[in-house]
Amino acid sequence: MSEARVLVYSLSMCSPCKELKRSLQERGVQFEEVMLDDLCPQVKNMMRHLFVKRTGHRFVPVVEVILGTEQYWISNEGQEHIQEKVVQQITQLVKSNS
Repeated sequence: MSEARVLVYSLSMCSPCKELKRSLQERGVQFEEVMLDDLCPQVKNMMRHLFVKRTGHRFVPVVEVILGTEQYWISNEGQEHIQEKVVQQITQLVKSNS
């Protein structure tokens, strides 16, 4: 089985983003961070459209989990109170692939 690749799309001033990354680190989930702050406006706009298409929401953090040829997109829907559910989903996906 191939190793899971976890991409966390976030913004530097986003509290839910920071919390999600901290929670993933505490659970030992390795991830790559994509800082949307560093992207040009056109690419940011493209990413927003992609987030809406994949998750139905345009809020960060958005997580993409790649397992071989399968992709899973997970968003906290812009609501901090479901952050733990998101972390559990990601952890489950990654651990089930190990």
